Amino acid sequence: MCLYMSLVFVFSSYVSLYSMEQQHASFNRIPNEVKKIIIASAFDISQTQYEMRVNQSDESLLIPYTLRPINPVIETQVGQLEPHSIIAKPGDRILLDSQLWFDKNSFYSYKLRLDQDTLDIDDRFTCSSSSNEKMAFFDGINIHKKALFAKGSIGEPERLFVEGSTSGRYDIFLLKQSEGLTGTIYHEEPLESLCEGEGTLCSVMLHPERNIILFSVDYTHIKIFLKIPYSVSIVEFDESGKQKKQFMTYTNTLFKKIIYIGCNTYVGLTSNNMLATLWPNHNNQIVYKEQKHQSRFIDIAVDESRKTAKGFRPYIACLSTEGNLFVSNIFAFDKPTLFLTKKIPNHQQAFRLFYDKSQCAVLYKAIPEVQRNCTNYTDFLVWPDNFGIHYINKVLGLAPLQIQK
Repeated sequence: MCLYMSLVFVFSSYVSLYSMEQQHASFNRIPNEVKKIIIASAFDISQTQYEMRVNQSDESLLIPYTLRPINPVIETQVGQLEPHSIIAKPGDRILLDSQLWFDKNSFYSYKLRLDQDTLDIDDRFTCSSSSNEKMAFFDGINIHKKALFAKGSIGEPERLFVEGSTSGRYDIFLLKQSEGLTGTIYHEEPLESLCEGEGTLCSVMLHPERNIILFSVDYTHIKIFLKIPYSVSIVEFDESGKQKKQFMTYTNTLFKKIIYIGCNTYVGLTSNNMLATLWPNHNNQIVYKEQKHQSRFIDIAVDESRKTAKGFRPYIACLSTEGNLFVSNIFAFDKPTLFLTKKIPNHQQAFRLFYDKSQCAVLYKAIPEVQRNCTNYTDFLVWPDNFGIHYINKVLGLAPLQIQK
């Protein structure tokens, strides 16, 4: 493993986002013995499997939409953590370290529980929504201890609207994690909506480093007819969580996920399962360009743990509609190159893709039990990304290694 990580460090190369000049490392200095090890190395396809809780009593779990999870932690009750039992081992029943639980029986008034096990913090909030749709988003927690909760008409429109329905609403709330406290903390003041509107909320993103959120909306099911049916909005808020500015761009493309890769640049996944690059111009209007690839994708993720000196997060993972898991360092070559690293099992049931510390993880959909019509656990599988081997193989001009299924 040390050799692998060292090789990744030595051979990783980045190019300027603007000049895109190639900066390959020199391979003449690599000992032949090391080259043979690299070329002969088969992919490490070792799979780590956990079971993750998604339901308990009257609460349902919301999974972070874009921000990476911290290491999986053993499932425990608040206040009962033991230092030696926090980091999970293969086969354990786990939770992601950051969780948002909400009362599944609520309609307009909601009880929320923002929980971070490694810090033993359990923040309790309440909020009211103008929508009675039982769908929600969660993203967080960022470096400013902020988290995001969105409620309303959310997701694939055909799954949320009954036939003939022509309207929908959404509300977006900010939650502030307590600092300097542990245990259960009750926040008596109800949360106020950061922003709200009509339409179907299709993606949300809490900026990992700044007081900014991005979200996309589909207007095709509301009564107001718009020639351009979708939008992407950027909302800036102050430290207290109050909105400062909102910039909206109407688009002909619907984005169902947007991730931040650094330096005011984003990668988006469109409703037709294509990739796109997005960035705000000097007027804070979103500009975007779709990227062509033979595959179509159902999810994307960025490795927040690996950043360049300028703040770029170049490592991206993409999960295709066929279950192929691709990884890329978008600055490593003149043209961004996706490397097939894994054919995941049971891809039809894949729910969410994560990418963290050179590892890709897939959370699977929870299949309800027949008698109770609910389930408490589902599979959470983890694999190494193997980008170092892909990169070296590409630069040396060797044939791609065979991917084992």
